Amino acid sequence: MKQVLVYTSPWDARAGETIDVHVSLLAGDTYDLDVVRVISGDAALGLDLRPMPSAIDGEHPGSPQRTAIGSAMIVDPAPRLDPMLPFTIDLWVWPTTPMGGRQTLAACWSEADAQGFALEICADGSPTFRVGSAAVSIPGALAERRWTHLRATFDPVVQRITLAVHTRTNPPGEPARTLECSAQNVLGPLSLAHFPLTFAALADPEGGRHMRHHFNGKLARPRLLSGERLIAGWDFAPGGGAHVPDPVGGHDGRLINLPARAVTGPDWAADMFDWRAAPDQWDAVHFHADDLYDACWDVSHRLTIPADWPSGYYTVRVRAGGDVSYAPIFVLPPRGAATAPLAVLASTLTTIAYANYQFHLRVDMNEVSLGRVHVLTPDDVYLRETPEMGVSTYDLHADGSPARYATRLRPVLNNMPGGEPWNLNADTHLLAWLDHIGQPYDLITDEALHAEGADLLGRYRAVMTGSHPEYWTTPMWDALETYLSSGGRLLYLGGNGFYWRTGVHPDWPGAVEVRRAATGARHVAETPGDDHMASTGELGGLWRRAGRPPNALVGVGFRGIGFDGVGHYRRTAAAADPRAAWLLDGVQGETFGADGLLGSAAGGEIDAIDFALGTPAHALVIAASEAHTCNMQPAPEDILMPHPAMAAPYNPSLRAEMTFFETPSGGAVFATGSLNWCAALPLHGCVNEASVITANAVQRFLDSEVFLHPGADK
Repeated sequence: MKQVLVYTSPWDARAGETIDVHVSLLAGDTYDLDVVRVISGDAALGLDLRPMPSAIDGEHPGSPQRTAIGSAMIVDPAPRLDPMLPFTIDLWVWPTTPMGGRQTLAACWSEADAQGFALEICADGSPTFRVGSAAVSIPGALAERRWTHLRATFDPVVQRITLAVHTRTNPPGEPARTLECSAQNVLGPLSLAHFPLTFAALADPEGGRHMRHHFNGKLARPRLLSGERLIAGWDFAPGGGAHVPDPVGGHDGRLINLPARAVTGPDWAADMFDWRAAPDQWDAVHFHADDLYDACWDVSHRLTIPADWPSGYYTVRVRAGGDVSYAPIFVLPPRGAATAPLAVLASTLTTIAYANYQFHLRVDMNEVSLGRVHVLTPDDVYLRETPEMGVSTYDLHADGSPARYATRLRPVLNNMPGGEPWNLNADTHLLAWLDHIGQPYDLITDEALHAEGADLLGRYRAVMTGSHPEYWTTPMWDALETYLSSGGRLLYLGGNGFYWRTGVHPDWPGAVEVRRAATGARHVAETPGDDHMASTGELGGLWRRAGRPPNALVGVGFRGIGFDGVGHYRRTAAAADPRAAWLLDGVQGETFGADGLLGSAAGGEIDAIDFALGTPAHALVIAASEAHTCNMQPAPEDILMPHPAMAAPYNPSLRAEMTFFETPSGGAVFATGSLNWCAALPLHGCVNEASVITANAVQRFLDSEVFLHPGADK
């Protein structure tokens, strides 16, 4: 049972900068807190967590904190309607769980004294309009995932409320219809001056972020009229981030908890697919009761990064009653400077994209895919039982729609030290190896790279990735491309990297957007028409599909997936080429890499060259994997026609290819082609072939001697 939870914000900081620490104590009265530097976060290797004394260490009193989950739009202050004038609330609704309990569509309502109005869906699925103590409903009027127009009117002169429902997108053969009902003798004036106007949720009676009665589904074109005069109309068309303008009356709204913008509206004609070309066809917002951007916990501590802390990966550790939770801190080098010639890029956007993933709890054949029994951890169970921790971009929302966003502004339970060796935890295999060989490095993050670009990379002789740099924004991609074209050196020590195009929006720092369009290895597919990201307007999905395959950047691209840990590398004839022979110095025999902490050093997710996709013509494949089982399957984007011989034993192209090439500007790229590579580095006290090869690469890449492109004049 979880007894204590913690998250930090932001995740990265430099000396003198501040990290906010948010703690929720679920049981007991006090918790212990300290900060440790993480050298190894994998229990199979042995946890290596080194205390770093800080000003916030010690025993502290605590209490539970409540998570503000569920998205909505708030108009604050609400339009001040004259209570003696008639008004109408008018909008389109596309419900995904119409029978999912009471759900607010639009409200300016006080639950305590039943004052104001509320347009909502009742527990039986009926659209209902309430004004004061009166209400009208139309049973059976809403259909799941079908656009319906609602118009609710209050006329104080005749003391009447009316609800009209119009459907037009019915199944073939079923005509459009309009239904209407009304009630008389609505007593008393309607005062709206003291309540916010909310859409998709009912306001917190105490004025906070903890809203209620959340709506699952899309809303479009909300308007407010007084008589026939339009006094407010909110523009849900994409491009506004958290801000929703009201060009009619200036009563602008703000979105909370990251509902999905850039989703198709009532008039999407399915004749174009980029919302930038016709934003009026994407004039809807998809709200979810389990959307989460910011848990909104109170700040428990503020940590100022000490000047003597070296750049690296740290965590805040909180302990209570036998339970422990962690939250990351990435200490960056001083702004504008480097403290080592080598930078390790922490794949923080990938970590955020996977944050609190639960797909392994619901995906059919998950254990067949893994090649082993999946043992659930207590944190898995807690996530399953505690939906307010939010979902990852690998999950579905509770209404069955794809989760397009994930955030770090909440506890992230699946990347704690001691947990599954994946993403951030897996990258500590590399950190442990660097510590063992005594190699100095600076740690930088995806978020820092996105913000600072090529200037950040340009301070380093060489840059090294971890095991799984999967999620990349366009500024990150451009920065790495500029760095390599300027003579930079990259050691890409993973697999399935540079894969999904990712968006971030300045209104939502700490969150990522992913639209899994068309193809790719995925557990969630995008809905028709919603392939372009709201944050950037870019086509979502694979970088390869966007015309920028990773092969053209780092030589290799995703080729296959298989997690049973079986296989090894075999050196190729190109390994004897003087251009790259130094990489295998000290490696005996034709084969190597058969073992590692995740099985083979060549496995998990594997990459290979493809000249048609931009692998440089002079690239050398110095080793390639073999002996994979049928568990190793090709990437979906490489499958044109399924057939029984796609698996590795029958498919010679399905292999990890260790690749090296020089760039025209004197730099170079070394790619291992395997997600499992880093997990082999610390094996046997770092005495193994993967360690030897990586040490050879690091030594040469940090050397000042330029690499000579084979096409250059000699």
